[in-house]
Amino acid sequence: MRRPPKCAIFRPSRQLSTMARPPNKLKTPERVQALQQAIAYMRNNPRAHITKVAREFGVQRDALRRRVNNEVNDNRRHASNKRLCEAEEVALERYIDRLDNCNLSARVRFVTDAANTIIAARSSRSQPPPTSRSELGYPISRPP
Repeated sequence: MRRPPKCAIFRPSRQLSTMARPPNKLKTPERVQALQQAIAYMRNNPRAHITKVAREFGVQRDALRRRVNNEVNDNRRHASNKRLCEAEEVALERYIDRLDNCNLSARVRFVTDAANTIIAARSSRSQPPPTSRSELGYPISRPP
């Protein structure tokens, strides 16, 4: 049997999962407690080797090293390539909700224009760089 060509018309639609993200297995209360005990041991014994302490307490060596050296967690660091700050993203989300409440579809062009307007309002240049589709957080592809 012949397969249909791979174009936008014959592609099966992907269903979005409505399930919540699974919890992080590395941040269970037992592991967090073991990591805190290992940190306390390292602070009381500064000459102890991190690898041996991590093996003894059953924690990851790199996680223990970062905590002992007071390095910044990557999850809390602000992304340097974001065009919109948190307040501007909230404003954009409210705009999308307002469109939804008016029974209008939130098209990519509407959201892009709104993001460009926000950027232009705070920009010191006469023409700020436009927002691309990839910066909106989801990939958009048009059928050929």
